[in-house]
Amino acid sequence: SSNTQTVYGIYTVGTGSNTFTGNTISKLTNSSTGALGYIDGIYVAEGSNTIINHTVRDLTIANNNSAITYQTAVGGIVTKSSANQIIKGNTIYNLSNTYSGFTGQVAGIISAGANTSANIVSENFINRLSVNSTNTASIAGISILSGASECYNNIISIGNFVPTTVYGIYEASNSYTNNLHFNSVQISGDPTSGSTSSYALYTSANTNARSIRNNIFANTRANYGTATGSHYAAYLNFTTATNLTLNNNDYYVSGTGTVLGRYNGADVTALPIVATKDANSLSINPGYIKWWSDCRNIQ
Repeated sequence: SSNTQTVYGIYTVGTGSNTFTGNTISKLTNSSTGALGYIDGIYVAEGSNTIINHTVRDLTIANNNSAITYQTAVGGIVTKSSANQIIKGNTIYNLSNTYSGFTGQVAGIISAGANTSANIVSENFINRLSVNSTNTASIAGISILSGASECYNNIISIGNFVPTTVYGIYEASNSYTNNLHFNSVQISGDPTSGSTSSYALYTSANTNARSIRNNIFANTRANYGTATGSHYAAYLNFTTATNLTLNNNDYYVSGTGTVLGRYNGADVTALPIVATKDANSLSINPGYIKWWSDCRNIQ
């Protein structure tokens, strides 16, 4: 267990066109305690890859891999290629790092693909991602790290009581168009200590064209006890809205420490999050069940 080791359900670094369909990858454990060890359900590098209709569940490791990009400690589906990627119709759940001092990330999907045409991340269901760390660890449902992407019709539900940073959809800064449409994101759970924040949507810069429309971004992750974090429906980490389309979304927050949005370095408590945007957006309860609070006594 002291060795640096990796565990994969499916692994390919082949060029050309590869298709993976309908597999179940479950109950994999990496016993490595080394700082570089990690575990991925599906990892593909290079080539044009189509990854559809898989179930990836029950992956666990207990180490302190601090990476938060392509070699994050736990990944459900990870793509790293300069060619087109299609990640569609997959169910991903019960991914965890159980090390108490963990500082890295557990991610459902990490997408990095071609810059010249759209990569597709669609119709995926991601839930029950967890860490056991009170340190600087993070959880991400979907991370779009590079390439031009079409991210639509995904369902993400993440909730726990551990004071850790949570991202529903994380969109990194790059120079290519990303479209986020018809996604449903729920962030929940009630941390009782720490000062960690959470984001149903986090977009990191304004260097690329983005269309964010017809989504539900709900964050009901409320502070209890001594917790002091901020919990956002949408966090726009830039100061100008160049090349941004933002409309027809539902942003919903409820609970102590929740904030509707953030833009231009300031919290926003009412629509619009960006002036002249969100003309047809709403801030109403989408009716999600906050089941983490209901199950507090049976965890």
